[in-house]
Amino acid sequence: MKFKKTAAVLMSAALALSAASCGSSEEENDAAQSANGSEVVFTVGNQTVTVNELNAYITTYLNTDYTFDEAKTYASEDVANNAAMIALVEAMGLEYTDEEKEAMAEQKQAMIDNYGSQSAYEDFLDTLGFTDENIDTMLEAQYAEEKIFADDLTDDALKDYYNDRYFRAKHILFTTMDTTTYEEYDDDKKAEQKALAEEILARAQAGEDFDTLMNEYSEDPGTESNPDGYYFTYDEMVEEFEDTVVELEENEIGFCESDYGYHIIKRLPLEEGSDAYEEAFEGVRQTIKSKVIRNLVENKLPQLLEEYGLEIVTNQEVLDSITE
Repeated sequence: MKFKKTAAVLMSAALALSAASCGSSEEENDAAQSANGSEVVFTVGNQTVTVNELNAYITTYLNTDYTFDEAKTYASEDVANNAAMIALVEAMGLEYTDEEKEAMAEQKQAMIDNYGSQSAYEDFLDTLGFTDENIDTMLEAQYAEEKIFADDLTDDALKDYYNDRYFRAKHILFTTMDTTTYEEYDDDKKAEQKALAEEILARAQAGEDFDTLMNEYSEDPGTESNPDGYYFTYDEMVEEFEDTVVELEENEIGFCESDYGYHIIKRLPLEEGSDAYEEAFEGVRQTIKSKVIRNLVENKLPQLLEEYGLEIVTNQEVLDSITE
């Protein structure tokens, strides 16, 4: 399952969907109202999800430009998985600590503060069909994930994920466009840049200090703000740059051409424990944690539900009755 997670859509940036929601039509907010709102559509243990709750999640996705079918699919996954998480916490005999309860309360208060008052916060929830209890459920499910998968979310586990999927590289860029106007150079200028790039590549591969060459020749404006190189994962850099880095061994130098120009690239080790590594890792810690949790929900949650005698039971007739 794709597990888009409404909590990420709705709660990140403190319910920043308000701009989209305020412009949504009455028809859009009523898009999924054909079933009786109090009917139960999902059951997990003693946890139930009503049509009204699912409709609210669907509306949230509709306000972020998903089609109705996509919104219904993702929303169904969200509410069912939230119910499963909460039911699992109880089945596993886990309890929320006072600190966790306080953190949940503070997180919800931050949302209220973002809207200026309790009534403004409630008005916004009403535009989506959410209730205050729905937000409590979201928060409880979020903290349930952290408790259920605690052994898989340690610093060591997150850094293992980071080390397997992130790269570090420096490059010397010879542009093939005017970086102010973004107009491409003519063929003569491009040929001149390529010849210079090939000359510097040969010097770098012959053993000249890469940093010295980079500081002298690179036309990348990001070099100064990334003195330790770029830290990145898949699909974050231009394709040619990423492909070259992935193919290189650590401390090996390669060459590629992209829309930006000619790149002389040196792949570098991540150097776990260094200040630069720790800073880069902390910058993406929450992103990594979210990805790890997503994988765990897809791959480990079904096993845990079976282990503890739980099942996500779908009232298919009710679910099918929810139409655009």
